Amino acid sequence: MSERATRANVLVDPGSIESNVSPDGSERADLFRIGDSWSRSNHFAFAGGLRMDVSTSRFEPSFSFAVEQPPAELEFVVSKGAAVRVECGELRYERLGNTFEVGAFRRPLQLKVAPTGSEVGQAVTLSLRPALLLQLLGVTEPPPSLRLVLGHDGPAPAVSRAMTPALFRGLEEIANADIKGVSRRLWHQAKSLELLGLMTDELEDGARGLPARLTATDVERLERLRRSLIERLEHTPTHAELAAAVGFSETRLRVAFKARFGTSLFAHLRQLRMEEARRLIVDEHLNVTEAALRVGYSNPSKFAAAFRRQFDTSPSALGPRPPVDTEEEA
Repeated sequence: MSERATRANVLVDPGSIESNVSPDGSERADLFRIGDSWSRSNHFAFAGGLRMDVSTSRFEPSFSFAVEQPPAELEFVVSKGAAVRVECGELRYERLGNTFEVGAFRRPLQLKVAPTGSEVGQAVTLSLRPALLLQLLGVTEPPPSLRLVLGHDGPAPAVSRAMTPALFRGLEEIANADIKGVSRRLWHQAKSLELLGLMTDELEDGARGLPARLTATDVERLERLRRSLIERLEHTPTHAELAAAVGFSETRLRVAFKARFGTSLFAHLRQLRMEEARRLIVDEHLNVTEAALRVGYSNPSKFAAAFRRQFDTSPSALGPRPPVDTEEEA
């Protein structure tokens, strides 16, 4: 099957795509289907060069396709539902999936995209020139957060973080709108400006170091992740594995986890391991080496050092002595 794309994350297969363009050329609607996979998208062009793409898609996890990421001096994206894994040359990363993303893409990029699940995904993308955003904001210089984005040069977004309730509401209003008649374009333009304002404020909040705001879904996923860590303390996962397990990008997982638990993911995992090790030594009377192995430490010396940092005491002071030489190595 020959596959190509004309807009980011919108699959176009000649012979399988249905397109309709408004009489004035300001809106195009695309519908794609193949098997159980499908994508509906609407593309709007507004005055001043602001563009909005609204897509709803469902792809089978085994499905993959080629995408052309078009140039965009500034691109704001909000999304919900299934994430997608992206390959661009040797680089692999994750996009969409309940994230707010901002990037600057100065050249066309050829990407390979594979969905992470069959959940329906929705996304709204706003593309514009930085000069237009400054004009809309009524400022002459880019704010610090925007300068960071404009200095970015790469295929992945410069910013990727968890969605907020306000962004979710804006996305859902636009993606699920059923506006017809002469007001349709005006309504979508007004909503695009409202969403752009929300995203710009969120970008500034992040640049000022304000804590991430988590949705109920975010909290449930993070708590599920924490439970899985507790159940498998002997396993040392990678950050990529943990992010994939809950459908977050790696960047988003770092930010969301710290917002929820007040510490980094691996610092929290180390704390969980030390607390379980202390329980094993005190309550189950395991020796230091046995307890270390049960919580994922093959080196008793490293385990003893981590235990001291956590509790300011040696693990051997709490229970049975370890085998000969172990405590000396610690």
